[in-house]
Amino acid sequence: LISDGTDFKARKVISAKEGHYIMIQGSILQEDIIILNMCAPNNNRTPNYMRQKLIELQREIDESTIIMADLNIPLSEMDRSSRQKISKDTVELNSTINQLDIIDIYRLHYSIIADHTFF
Repeated sequence: LISDGTDFKARKVISAKEGHYIMIQGSILQEDIIILNMCAPNNNRTPNYMRQKLIELQREIDESTIIMADLNIPLSEMDRSSRQKISKDTVELNSTINQLDIIDIYRLHYSIIADHTFF
């Protein structure tokens, strides 16, 4: 997750027993940072799983948190193929993401481009 050449000092590591996420709290150049790496299982329960994990971890994350995730689901119409539908569970996951004030940097900068999306 972090380059060997980076002066990162870890203070706390939290990981899931099932191995779907790891959260590292620490500092880079004396600035606090939290890195949360999530990989969702690739099945129809993915939106609920991700939503639940974000809710469980919300006390641990703050404005210095960087979330890296492979959600294995399309979060918007742009991210899906024509065969896929945005499920009710995905809509609820999007609502949780918005409530927690999590920003998708890629979507922020490339809001109308479908490159590197889920197809």
